[in-house]
Amino acid sequence: MSDRGPIEYDIETNTYRVQYDFASVEPSVAVVDVLESITERESATLPPLYEVIDPEGLDTVLEHAQRATHTQQLSVSFRYHEFLVTVSGDGTIEVAVIEDEGSSDE
Repeated sequence: MSDRGPIEYDIETNTYRVQYDFASVEPSVAVVDVLESITERESATLPPLYEVIDPEGLDTVLEHAQRATHTQQLSVSFRYHEFLVTVSGDGTIEVAVIEDEGSSDE
């Protein structure tokens, strides 16, 4: 997808970050795109986004944020299976890998 910057990875926080142009791509589509990239799976093989968040609602909230002057302050976070996804009004998407709470280093 050409409407995004490169995907950056922070090894210390186990978080992926990418910048999108929400004027060119809907936030829900951008979320699926980044999940495809980091999981190396096609969208048809990923669990549907609507199982965890209303994609149209996400798009609507962030569309209104783009028109406002405080777009960098608005963000929506939700858990998508083993990830914590944060979508910001400025077009930034962060995907943090959630560590399995059942494992230990003993």
